Amino acid sequence: MIINSLLRPFKNRLLLEDFLRSLLTALAVSSLLTFALSVFYHIRIQEPDRKLLLLCFACSFSAVFLFLFFIIFYPWRSRVARRIDGTGLKDRISTMLEFRNDDSPVAEVQRRNALWYLRTMSPTRIKLNIKPKRAAACIMCFIMMTVMLLTPYDIFARINPKLMARVELEKKIAAMSDQLREEIINAEYPEAVETSLLAEVDNLQQNMLAGANDLQRATSVIRSKQAMEESINTFVSRIEIADAFQKFESTRPLGVSFMVGDRDMLDSAFTSIEDSFNAGINAMKSVSSDIDSALSQSGIVPEDGLYSALKEFSSEAGSAAEGLTEEQLSEMTARHAEAVTSQIMIQMDVEDKFSSLSQTLQSIQDALLGYERPEDPNEGVVSTDTDIEEVDIGVDLRERDAFIGGGGQRDVFKGMDEPMYDPELGYVTFGEVYEAYYEKYKEQLHNGIIPEELQPMLDKYFYWLNN
Repeated sequence: MIINSLLRPFKNRLLLEDFLRSLLTALAVSSLLTFALSVFYHIRIQEPDRKLLLLCFACSFSAVFLFLFFIIFYPWRSRVARRIDGTGLKDRISTMLEFRNDDSPVAEVQRRNALWYLRTMSPTRIKLNIKPKRAAACIMCFIMMTVMLLTPYDIFARINPKLMARVELEKKIAAMSDQLREEIINAEYPEAVETSLLAEVDNLQQNMLAGANDLQRATSVIRSKQAMEESINTFVSRIEIADAFQKFESTRPLGVSFMVGDRDMLDSAFTSIEDSFNAGINAMKSVSSDIDSALSQSGIVPEDGLYSALKEFSSEAGSAAEGLTEEQLSEMTARHAEAVTSQIMIQMDVEDKFSSLSQTLQSIQDALLGYERPEDPNEGVVSTDTDIEEVDIGVDLRERDAFIGGGGQRDVFKGMDEPMYDPELGYVTFGEVYEAYYEKYKEQLHNGIIPEELQPMLDKYFYWLNN
């Protein structure tokens, strides 16, 4: 106990050294690691996630500091003894600790001598092992990390036009994706719809960044729009229910009103059902049975809101007593008509919101292709001999066969899987050569084979094919 109390001032002195050395070393290691990660982002010309980098710095700093402080540099008693002996005591303190349980006269004399030195020595005789060069190097590492974190991530791209163009494109795509996300969130879709739409936005952003050219990126917008439409159609169940209701005479008017989504038609359909109820309980049960059959054949899940509203209506109608008055019948049908109408309005609202989202997707597709639509919807509309209105996009679509060598094969443009004849490949599908044709066009335009004055017309032509 006397030894421990005498060694404590020296241990505290070394604890300060332990803290400073661990602090500086941890600062250097974590700074270099964060610096390397930041450089990795810069090399990839990618916006760094600075919150992630700072979290990496904090975690690595804490881990390295604790490891060094408690494992590597911690001044255990034997380590304190060696440092004290290093001041010129020639192993006195180490020997005292080693033979502290030895009762021989020699060991007793040695202990008294070592204890005397401990009582008369000042802890400041132990010089802290903190070299200025090491401290400066650690601080320099921290400064390098800070400078790299504050450096614009596209600094390397600014000296390379191609890299800069890619950076600008990625910024443009990120802005478009953020625009889509913001519009979806602000539209306040039902949770199931919003989740699927936001997931498709993430998928769209990845596809646009991975696209090899503007046409492929624009094509990814079309595919995402189709995927989003499928999500909307999955939620909008009134169409499927309406188709199923057409098979039953007593519910056909109700099915038509679902299809159209008109409130007056829906009220009229429920009125006709109410009139059939007046014929008696058998008619009431017949209508209830038809509704149940239509719901089961529609394939809609029971969790669907419209399904539940109609199911509740058929259940109450089927179990109603025969002696209900006309007033009670009217009250029952009006109550359920309101519930059904509410569900239909929700589904129609989702469709209306998606119509606006479709316009945003179309504007993104136009932006990727560099296509500008006229602000006036009547601009470019011309009358033909057949009194059919067509939009003038700078290409005479009636002569479009000439662009691929003629042949009068107008059906070739109906789909990507349609067959066509290529002079080199023979009979192929349009989808197999579509991108190759577009790349060939770009190459010949770049080499000057195709005059530049034809570029606007041909760009619009390929845009028309893609739509």
